[in-house]
Order: sequence, then structure tokens, then C-alpha cells
Amino acid sequence: LYAATPHSTAINTLSRHCSSGLALADCTQVANQIRAAKIDIGIGPGLEDVTAGYDAGALPEKFSDAVISNRESDECMIPIGRLRCQVVRKAAAAQKAGKFKRKIVPGKAMWLDPKSAEEKDVVVDSEGDIRGGVTTESPCKLEPAIKNDGSNHAGNASPAFAGASAILLVRRRRCKENGPQILCKVVIGVAVGAPPEIVDAGRPLS
Repeated sequence: LYAATPHSTAINTLSRHCSSGLALADCTQVANQIRAAKIDIGIGPGLEDVTAGYDAGALPEKFSDAVISNRESDECMIPIGRLRCQVVRKAAAAQKAGKFKRKIVPGKAMWLDPKSAEEKDVVVDSEGDIRGGVTTESPCKLEPAIKNDGSNHAGNASPAFAGASAILLVRRRRCKENGPQILCKVVIGVAVGAPPEIVDAGRPLS
């Protein structure tokens, strides 16, 4: 409603970590409804806010022993390790080469300086959570952030950030009549999972 979308417009909300936008845009909602001739135009948005409900208090005090007895279930509890470091190094190199610029729409935001508590207006035009210079060994020097004997720390945990994206899908006939320039074609797709120990590899698999 705030975005001036009429209340008569059909809408569906899907809560699925990381791949909500992918599932909405491609395999679950918009593309399939266009294929089925239910709609001609649809928007598939995605939003992730790691600042909301992702701290230690969001987890239960104890997990079921039956669940933890399963090897893959138990590995979901381990921090992101060596592969994460490889991904971060590749991301830092790609960012330095300017390969992300055309994928990010700059936006204005208010930033609170943690040292002076001063509010500043900034333009966000790049990902700020990419940590350059990370090696497999460097995170081992960090202290645990949640429990004294824990293994989660600033080097292997997701940063506190929020991000959003959206894709406009239009039936080809409508697009040729009065729509925007066609940039790509949705053929088929499905959102899938990945082994817990290589969770960061899930995006290309999807």
C-alpha cells in the first residue's frame, strides 16, 4: 500500500531464508502464474533483514537429541568454515574489479556512527560486508561472540545487514506491445538446498 499498489492487487508472502525472492520470482509464484495464463505481469521481490530476530535469543535453548543424532542436521550447527573464506576472497576481488556495480541500485540511508552517535546521510552503492584479506587462519584469532566456549564469532557469522531486490516479469506479448526492454527469458528453475558444510554454495546450485 505504501508503494501505491492497489489493495485489489494479488499478493503472496513467502518466508524462506535467502531464497525467498528466487522462489517467488521463478519457480513458485510469478513465472508459473504467467505460464498458466493467470497473469501477464508480476513483480518478484525479496527482502532479508539479519538485524531482526537473528541473534542468540532466536535459537532454542536445546535441540532435540533425535535431530542432532542425524549427521547433516548436526552439521547445520557448525559455523561456516573454509569455503566461506574462499567465497569472501573471490567476492572482494570481484568488488574491486567493479563487477557488482551494475547489479546494485544506489540508495540514500541514515548511518549512526557507533563512536560519536552522530547521524549521517550516506549513499549505499556497494556491499559493505565483504571482508577483504580474509584467510582460513585469520578468523581463528577472534574471540567467541555468543558463548565463552562457542565457535561463532565475527569472522564466520553473517553480518548484521538488510537488503532487498526485485525483478519485473512480463509476458512476452505484453512486453512487445508497451512494456520495457526484454533483458532475459525465464525458462525453468527450482530452488534447491546444499550440504550444510558448504552452505555458501547453495546460491549457484539454486
